[in-house]
Amino acid sequence: MSAASIRIRLLAFGSLKTIVPPGGDWRTLTPNTSVAGLLATLSSEGLTSSAALSSAAIAVNQQYTARTHTLQDGDEVAILPQIGRAHV
Repeated sequence: MSAASIRIRLLAFGSLKTIVPPGGDWRTLTPNTSVAGLLATLSSEGLTSSAALSSAAIAVNQQYTARTHTLQDGDEVAILPQIGRAHV
């Protein structure tokens, strides 16, 4: 892997599982790409709506993380849809 790119494994679950092939997908990104940058790319590719991604939970290497998190080579990124909203 060159310093000009990183590879991440992308997984999606629930209603968002249609954005990746069964078993996940490997993506090549530029270094210093954030979770938000990855989500923007997925939205711009038309794989799902930005609204669906904006409400999704994101885990990197099985730990929930902020959208500002910078992805590293070899990271596993899971996108999980919002299950429900609490009503007060």
